[in-house]
Amino acid sequence: MQWQVDLRNRIRHPEELVSLGVLSSDQLSLLAPACDVFPLAITPHYARLINWENPNDPLRQMVVPSVGELTRTGLMDVGNEAASVKAPGIQVKYPSTAMVITTGECFAYCRFCFRRRLGEGCSEDIMKNVESVVSFVASQPLIDNVLLTGGDSLMLPTATLQRLITGLVEIPHVRMIRLGTRALSYLPNRITDDMKLVELFHQVSIAGKRLYLVSHFNHAQELSAESDAATDLLVCSGVVLANQSVLLCGVNDNSLTLRQLFTELATRGIVPYYLFQCKFATATGHFRVPLVRTYRIFSDAVRGLNGLAKRARLVMAHASGKIEILGVSEKPGGRVMYLRYHQARDESLVGQVFCRKLPDDAYWLDDLPIAQEVT
Repeated sequence: MQWQVDLRNRIRHPEELVSLGVLSSDQLSLLAPACDVFPLAITPHYARLINWENPNDPLRQMVVPSVGELTRTGLMDVGNEAASVKAPGIQVKYPSTAMVITTGECFAYCRFCFRRRLGEGCSEDIMKNVESVVSFVASQPLIDNVLLTGGDSLMLPTATLQRLITGLVEIPHVRMIRLGTRALSYLPNRITDDMKLVELFHQVSIAGKRLYLVSHFNHAQELSAESDAATDLLVCSGVVLANQSVLLCGVNDNSLTLRQLFTELATRGIVPYYLFQCKFATATGHFRVPLVRTYRIFSDAVRGLNGLAKRARLVMAHASGKIEILGVSEKPGGRVMYLRYHQARDESLVGQVFCRKLPDDAYWLDDLPIAQEVT
């Protein structure tokens, strides 16, 4: 299939960026170590969407290595996922959800990735076989939804996906299956070329269960005629579409960009789902935005949007749980941020609203001092 040809024709080596005129020889020597640590891959489709003449092109920032990656601060397992591992490739952080790391491979590699530790399929964190996943989920009656992620779940062969999804659908207590993928933005013909995959999705959607595809668009420039065609196929197959974005410095850290993204997604039938505060993963510090700016950007972006386009929640995926950022207020004792546990490892925290002081240089929950008094 053409998508498999495109996958083989990805830009995989920094030397190719030199021959394309994207990097100079001096830049190559500087940035090559970053590619030794974390793979480089850019699909032909995504390369066509980039304005290579603009060194600040937002799509370019997401896939081309930069000097910021040479600063190796940050955490390899920033979400403490190791604490949630129940079996090879299976994590249970919240009782109703099983997350399956299906593969360490991706169509292209986001330079802000928080799962750099996975490499390209060489980690012990990755699913070993379909049967063990299905068996584990079947043994856990509290699990009503399964998230297939990675890496990118659609990097799996369709035959493997068929066995995995069909096996999960047959478990009575599993009501929903989620696929986390960048295929719509990086390689939409993974969907439009593969009618067996589309038919699989359709079969799941008429079996009294529901398949959700969670896409990842960060900028409206990533939306294309090809991604629209893939989106339409999915919608017609009964798949529910939602989108997760990450707020990234130099990519989408302004309200107009986010407003356009949310509007364009909703227009296509893709629910704006989460906007994540960028995690402090290893070598990604240059993408982070201070929380005070994040909140201002988000609140300005959704102001004036219709209800369908403004459904995104602003969250931090913290090791303790998923924390929604509710608001910021100026108090006599200083600025504070209001937060709520949307999900939590400790179930007693779910729904709890709390506040913290909000310094100008805070990027994460751990940077927010406890507010002793709020008046």
